[in-house]
Amino acid sequence: MKLSHLFILSLPAIISTATADVQQAEQALRNGRADVALQALEGCPQTAAAQYWKGRSLIALNRNQEAVAALLQVPPDSEYYPFAAKGIIYCARHTKNGEELLQPLCNSTDEHIAALAQLALAEIQITRHNNADTSKTGKLGAKDAAISSGLLLLAAEQHRQNKEFDQALTLCKKVEASAPTRQREYSRILLAEVFYDQEAAAGTTSGKGEEILLQFISTHPESDLAEEAFRRLEKRGAFITSKYAHRKLEEWAKDSNSLHRALLAYSILQRIALQNTAYAETGATLVHHALNLDPVYLPATVQISNLHADYLIREGKTDQANDFLTPIPDAKKDAYSLFLTAQTMDAKTPQAMETYLQCAAKAPADLVPIAMSNALYCARAAGNNEKVAELLATDAPPAVQRALLLTHAGLIIKRDAQQAKAEVERVLGMSPTADELADGTLLLTQIDLENGEFSAALSKLSQFTTKHRHNWPIKRVLYYYGLYLHALDCEQTSGYLTENHKNFLRESLETTLRDDVREAISLTLANIYADEGNHQQALHLLEALAEKTTNRDTRARALLLAGRESTQCLTLDSVKKGAQLFEQAAALDSMYRYRAAVLNAAILFRINQSEEATRRITSTIKEIEEIRSATPGSTILSEEYAFALTVLADIQSQNGSKQALEQAIKTNAQIISIPGLTQEWHNRTYLQQAIFCSRAAKYEQALINYRNIINSIPKTSRKNAAHKAKDDKAYILTLAGTGAIDSLRNLKRKTEAAQMAIDIAEHPAILAYPERRNLFLEWAKILPTEPTGDEKNQSVNR
Repeated sequence: MKLSHLFILSLPAIISTATADVQQAEQALRNGRADVALQALEGCPQTAAAQYWKGRSLIALNRNQEAVAALLQVPPDSEYYPFAAKGIIYCARHTKNGEELLQPLCNSTDEHIAALAQLALAEIQITRHNNADTSKTGKLGAKDAAISSGLLLLAAEQHRQNKEFDQALTLCKKVEASAPTRQREYSRILLAEVFYDQEAAAGTTSGKGEEILLQFISTHPESDLAEEAFRRLEKRGAFITSKYAHRKLEEWAKDSNSLHRALLAYSILQRIALQNTAYAETGATLVHHALNLDPVYLPATVQISNLHADYLIREGKTDQANDFLTPIPDAKKDAYSLFLTAQTMDAKTPQAMETYLQCAAKAPADLVPIAMSNALYCARAAGNNEKVAELLATDAPPAVQRALLLTHAGLIIKRDAQQAKAEVERVLGMSPTADELADGTLLLTQIDLENGEFSAALSKLSQFTTKHRHNWPIKRVLYYYGLYLHALDCEQTSGYLTENHKNFLRESLETTLRDDVREAISLTLANIYADEGNHQQALHLLEALAEKTTNRDTRARALLLAGRESTQCLTLDSVKKGAQLFEQAAALDSMYRYRAAVLNAAILFRINQSEEATRRITSTIKEIEEIRSATPGSTILSEEYAFALTVLADIQSQNGSKQALEQAIKTNAQIISIPGLTQEWHNRTYLQQAIFCSRAAKYEQALINYRNIINSIPKTSRKNAAHKAKDDKAYILTLAGTGAIDSLRNLKRKTEAAQMAIDIAEHPAILAYPERRNLFLEWAKILPTEPTGDEKNQSVNR
């Protein structure tokens, strides 16, 4: 146990004439939102109260050196001074110049402050230098039982770290026999740690450490150290691996005689459930169960619902956030409801912007910057430049101004990188939070990449360590990795590129990462392996991910991709394994189930199980149609429906008969009428239908389809053409152009075919690919002189 926590007090409830900003900061900090507390203090008078709460907020964010600077501004005659002094003593244990900070406090006229400072100095000397001058602290300890017991606990902690377990146990028991209540409680926590370490060193599992912590929670339900005992048990997995511990957890969660302990226990029960099942579904179920069936859970439910709703909105999972609004107090619920309503609107409509602004007017401080930023985004999407300028000029609190500037910089970064850079740099000069500093730095990194300054981009990214990234939201982490990979892509030669990508991702996977980040990196690395043809390596990585992840959608996606990679190995066994993997993915209730079911049917068809394949794909299509029929005109499952019909058409066409091709063409025609499909899907459909028409000798219809594809590709030059990244437009244009020319040849319209070849060769999407362009130019020369089918026959007869 860290004895640095020994004399840290809970946030004091000081009655004072604090300003509204200070009161708002105090409330935010008590609610666990230190970042919001700091925002509230920006720009307010630097009173003793403001400096104290600023220091406490910085301590909560582990910015201890900055915290000391604020706490030192609290004058000795202030009512806040004793608490500020204790804050400095806490920080001293976590900063390099701790001994220097403690020296003045050791001579304080407040005997208790002096004793605490002397004790802290002794701890630092023991832990950092293995020596301490305890003569002075010994005298203080004779007058103060808490200090005397603290010294004993310090010595016990030192023995524990040196693996001198018997001596540590003796001292802990000595404290338990005679110390004040608070120190006896600490001794129980330390005693459990000693037993845990002793068992680990001996390779035994007597369970004494777990027993002591469970007993402590039972006998000290209202102690703030009960939370520490819960945390230590949860960290060691006791509530999952021990049936007795889990049973006690459920018992405490329902004990109305201790709401403090019930809250702690119920929170852990939620976390355990959420680790094993879908986040939103289980979270909502537990919240509603607690709210409707067990009134004792109401305090816990409100707190947890607030956290879940806030988390889901910040992560962009607004469709799930409604489930957590029921228990939230009305004022905050109204703001959240407005926010979620705005999320369902088209961003380009004035109503969306106005709803976000209404939300901002009612929202708690932490939601206002998000709502205002979204209003700015909507104004920009609607082309309302006047409103954009008005919002940017709003005389809002600094936190809102910073959020608006960062949002606007992100929106204009490709159009006006210099203006975006100026706005980000302005934010960085406005005392940004750690999150804003990270977002601003990543935007500057993107600007570097836009300007071709790849080394500068990598330098900016390198300042973010694994520790920095650990608590980032998933969107920022993925943005970081996307920028890093792009910087490597541009900085390295193509021969060295892929290995750099793989090394970076492999090294990342060996560090401590959040589960969602680890899953995203695993999928990215698997795709790199797949792109380079290393299907076995990709398959191995995806199967491992499917086995480890607790997220149902991620597991289904990993199985789906694993099936794809297995079929690419091109042996009969690997194809059969692919079918099994697709079937496993289809069995999971996830967003990928329909795609997996269709791919499973396609594989069954390939291995000569055509009847079963047709039955399965028809069943899947029927299931999708039933869901879609409930909301006519909806775009729900549009792509999955299109994909299923595409594969069915392929299966139908395999017979090769005229009747089979006609049926495939009819199935294919259904896809074009599906609402919500992208132009890419339409082109894919036109191409498939054109191929069927050509095989059925319907060249005119095939030509119409090919022309539809060609006309859909805009004749604009491609940015960064020299980079020669994979260009789907050039690829699809090549296929459509070739098919159109072949259709014209079959229709004996050679002159038209030659002109088509010239048009394709001059298309901007082809200009960056000389080999493709030359192919079409060569056809343009040959086609006018190419003999027709009749001329070829006459030549053969002669």
